[in-house]
Amino acid sequence: LKIEDFTIDLIAQLFNPDLLIRETSAWALYQIDPTLYHSNSIRLGDDVKKSLDSAILGRGTESAILSYEKVLFLQRIKLFEGVAGLTLSYMADLSRNVFLRKGQIMPLEVDESKDFLMVFKGHIQYFEFELIKADFGEGQFLGEQLTESGRSNSNGLVSKDETILLKFNKDEFYDLLSDQVKLADKVLEYI
Repeated sequence: LKIEDFTIDLIAQLFNPDLLIRETSAWALYQIDPTLYHSNSIRLGDDVKKSLDSAILGRGTESAILSYEKVLFLQRIKLFEGVAGLTLSYMADLSRNVFLRKGQIMPLEVDESKDFLMVFKGHIQYFEFELIKADFGEGQFLGEQLTESGRSNSNGLVSKDETILLKFNKDEFYDLLSDQVKLADKVLEYI
């Protein structure tokens, strides 16, 4: 709604340690007044400002995914149906973005299987020994089944179009599951 009466509150929330709140307030402040966003976000320090600028100013580029967008995405996935938005915001905080151009190959190493992947946007294919074994689209989860072959560079992913993957460190994900019973129940049902 771009209501200017909230600019002071939004500026204050730029300094909130919660990433979701910080990003959302930065985005809203930028919508109201880009000058206010720039003059206040500079006080956050170079690393935080760079991260916010990437998400806020880079709209439409590969680096621009807000945590809020990740939460909305996770809410649409059947696996997370009924899981509180707050819990999904913790998942969004854990995720890292992986961007693949059309036709780009991402090798999967056995000793690097410390992460789970989820297709945020796009379409990828899993190959093993140059044979396509599976297709994955938006919202689909890629787990340990992708590193079965045990040979270096014998398997990987190839993007069929511009693709964004969310990468979750397994240890961090399991820690989250141990704290969030409802989420753990949903994951166990899925398995």
